[in-house]
Amino acid sequence: MFFFAARQPILNPDKSLFAYELLFRDSPKNQFPGIDHDVATSRIVDGMLSSFELDTLLQGQIAFINFTASSIINELPFTLAKDRIVIEILETSAPSDALFQAVKRLHQEGYRLALDDYRFSTNWERFLPFISIVKVETPYLEQQEINAIIEQTKAYPNIRLLAEKIETHDQFNHAKALGFRFFQGYFFCHPEVIRTRFLGYSSSALLQVIKEVNDDNVSARNIAKACEGDLRLSLKLLRYVNSAMFRRVSEISSIKQAVTFLGRNELRRFVYLLFTTQASSGKSLELIRVSLIRARFCEGCLLKAGLKAQADPAFLAGMLSVVDAIFDTDMRQSLQELNLASSLIDTIIERTGHIGQSLKLIEELEQAKWDEAKAVQNALRLDNKTVQQLYLDALNWSNVRLSILSTNQYQAIDSTSQG
Repeated sequence: MFFFAARQPILNPDKSLFAYELLFRDSPKNQFPGIDHDVATSRIVDGMLSSFELDTLLQGQIAFINFTASSIINELPFTLAKDRIVIEILETSAPSDALFQAVKRLHQEGYRLALDDYRFSTNWERFLPFISIVKVETPYLEQQEINAIIEQTKAYPNIRLLAEKIETHDQFNHAKALGFRFFQGYFFCHPEVIRTRFLGYSSSALLQVIKEVNDDNVSARNIAKACEGDLRLSLKLLRYVNSAMFRRVSEISSIKQAVTFLGRNELRRFVYLLFTTQASSGKSLELIRVSLIRARFCEGCLLKAGLKAQADPAFLAGMLSVVDAIFDTDMRQSLQELNLASSLIDTIIERTGHIGQSLKLIEELEQAKWDEAKAVQNALRLDNKTVQQLYLDALNWSNVRLSILSTNQYQAIDSTSQG
C-alpha cells in the first residue's frame, strides 16, 4: 500500500518540539486529495502498525492523530501503543453516550485524548475529566469565546490548552500570555520583527567562507585561509569531514585537506548549515530541521526532473527559504548579504522557475495542502511515489546532518561563540 503523510510540529512555549501531528490522505489512485475521515484514520493507523517510514516521520516523537467518533467507539486506537499517540477527537464528532463511554475507557487504559478545534460548549463538559489537551483555533475565535474556554477548563487540572493555526509571532505571544501550553502553526517560519542582526566574529568568518565558495573564481587556498581564521570553525570542519558519514582510507588532519576533500558543493552545504545554526541561536530546532529538509527535497526534485544543473542551487534555495525567520530581517536583505546571485535571490523570494516550484511543493506538503501539492508535482512531472520517497529521504538526510553537529556541539555552533 502506498500512502503519504505530512507532519506538523507542535511546540512548547520555548519553541522546542513537543510532538508532531500526523496528517494523511490517500485514494485508490494514490492521489493527494482527501477522502472519507474514517478511511483516512484507519489507513494512518495501518501505516503506524506496518510501515517503517512512520519511524522516519516521527523520529521518536509523540504523534497526534485525528480519530472520528466511529473509529473511537469501534476501539481502533487500542491497536496503537498508548505512549506513542495522542488521540484527537475530530470536531465533527457528536458528544454521544457511546463516544463518552469509549473516551472514558481509553483514559482509564492510559491513553491521552485531545479535543480538536474546540468551541465553547456545555455538551462536552462531562468529557473534560478524561481529556488531556484542548486544541483551540485562537486566531479565528473572538476573545470572549477564548476566555470562556479558558474559564471552562480551569476546573480540570488535567487539561492543557493548545493554540492552533498560529501564523505570526504576535499570535504566538498572545496565546502564550493567555496561558496556552502548546502551539501549532507556521509562525516560526516568519520573522519576529524587521531588523538587522549583528554578525559576531564567528559569523563573520563563516560569511567570508560563504562568499569564497560562491565566487566564480573559487580557490581552495582562500577558503582554507578563511576557515583557519576561526578556531571554532576549523574544529567544526574537521569534525564534520572526519565523521562516519564520509568514507575514507585515512583521517584528514588539516584544513586544506578537508576543503579539498569536501569540494565546493559539500563545503557550501556545510558552511550554510553552520551559519544557519548560529544565526538561529535561541530559536526552535525545528526551524533548522525545516531548512535542511527543504534543501534536500528541492535538490532531489530537480534531479528526478532531469534538471541536474539546477540541483545545487535548488539545495541552497531550500536551505535559505527560511532565512528571514533565522535572521529576523527582510528576506532580500538577508540573501544579498550572503553574496548570492541575483537570479537565485529572485527565485527564492518569488518562487519562480523549476526551483521555485520545488519550494512550493515542499511548502504545500508541510501544510498538508494535498490538492495544491498535486498541481505542483504535476508541473514538475513527478509521481506520488517519487515525491514520497524524496520527502522521506529528506527527513533521514536532515537527521544525519543534525546528529553530526549535535550532542552538545550543536546548540547554535557553541554557546561560547556568542561572546
